Amino acid sequence: DPNRGFNLRNGGYYFAINDHWDATVTGDIYARGSYRVQTLVNYSKRYRYDGGFSYQYASNQFGQEGDPDYREESNWFLSWRHNQTLTPNTRFNADVNAGASNFLRQNTFQLASVVTNQLQSSIAVQTSLPRAGWNFAISASHSRNTRSRQVTLSAPSIQINKADRVYPFRWRELTGTPRWYENIALTYNAAIRSTVTVSERNFGTPAMWDSLRYGMQHNAQMNTNFSVLRFLTVTPALNYTEWWYPTSREATSIDLRSTAGSSRLQYGSDTLVTQSDANGALAGVAFAYRPGFSTARQFSFSVSVNTRIYGLKQFSGPRRMALRHIMIPSMGFSYLPDFGQARWGFYQPRFVNREETQVQRCSRFAFRGACALFLQGDGIGKQCF
Repeated sequence: DPNRGFNLRNGGYYFAINDHWDATVTGDIYARGSYRVQTLVNYSKRYRYDGGFSYQYASNQFGQEGDPDYREESNWFLSWRHNQTLTPNTRFNADVNAGASNFLRQNTFQLASVVTNQLQSSIAVQTSLPRAGWNFAISASHSRNTRSRQVTLSAPSIQINKADRVYPFRWRELTGTPRWYENIALTYNAAIRSTVTVSERNFGTPAMWDSLRYGMQHNAQMNTNFSVLRFLTVTPALNYTEWWYPTSREATSIDLRSTAGSSRLQYGSDTLVTQSDANGALAGVAFAYRPGFSTARQFSFSVSVNTRIYGLKQFSGPRRMALRHIMIPSMGFSYLPDFGQARWGFYQPRFVNREETQVQRCSRFAFRGACALFLQGDGIGKQCF
């Protein structure tokens, strides 16, 4: 190594603890005083669980002592993986990676680990109720970008899924050929998510909760199929999605002409970023966040028609041969309303210039984050942070 000198790598000792556990202690040593120690423990029990735990500690000395660029660094890295069957219908999985931002870059010789700048961890529990036909999953995940020093924490994330289709118009004991309405099937799934994105220095402080985003999504689908004119199969489907949020936001057009020579404007609880020059910004939009339950929804409809055309071509000759072919022509139609229209309530139109000729659509359901829309010279700009 050009900075740490000659080295001996991965020397150590292996321990067979018992039939289910083993351990390995290895290390690296460098001629200029740097070293790394790793403890790796693996465990496994057939049909029950398996996993491993690894902890690494490194002390590095870069350059020669006394040189102007000489420095010493100590860092660590921890990883844990675990898979376990708790019950026949319940599983637990964990994949945890945590450590110093520059550990992999300084202490590994694998290219994929050296160039990676994303550390990700996740813990999840999945279970199902076979008789009721429901699947549930709850998880927590953590992601850290070692280059930008941004941390994203998602906890908890809950998934609910109706595994079996529900036929609301079908008798429990089906006899004969079902009628078209007895084939109407319903499916449903839901998700609850809570996410925080913050810098490393603010992680674990009260400031991190300013970027908290959470809500719930429901999705239901209804479809069926039936025959028309004996040979045509018609498949209509209706899809419905609804979102639940704990807050909404109100957009207000404001005059920013008074901000000439200033780079920020305080409006309510949000700081609006502007780019003012000698003439000043002309107008902008401010956002005020309102606590309280709010909803948004969308729906779509589709229908398709298809059939099958069979053909058979026989060839004459000493060996009887035939070619069978199938054509499946289909035609479909789908409809999704324009939810950007004001009557649906997704967006609020607001003017962003004094002459009221430029309109910006502002979402009522965007998560907290200060933004400013402004007219500067002959163009409109937007900055968020």
